[in-house]
Amino acid sequence: METTTVHILVERTRRDARPVAVSARPTVGQSTMMKVEREALAAGYIFVLYRGGRTCKVLSASVHRDRVEMVKGRLTKRREAYAIAQLPIVEAW
Repeated sequence: METTTVHILVERTRRDARPVAVSARPTVGQSTMMKVEREALAAGYIFVLYRGGRTCKVLSASVHRDRVEMVKGRLTKRREAYAIAQLPIVEAW
């Protein structure tokens, strides 16, 4: 499986942070770098497993939702605190 690095862009408010989009290029602002399947760029979206709140912690990313759900299923603590979001891949942010 060929992979590529993407930047998961995080939007912050006073009390919350959450992932909102993905870019294949470095961006301005807070982002998290993750490796995903190269096919994600062609698909135009990825699924991410994250925990929101004051800080945004991204655990997993994939173009295949079932892979992200598998990671969530393996969590033993605070599984309910994590969510899966489908994010678009954008050219610029």
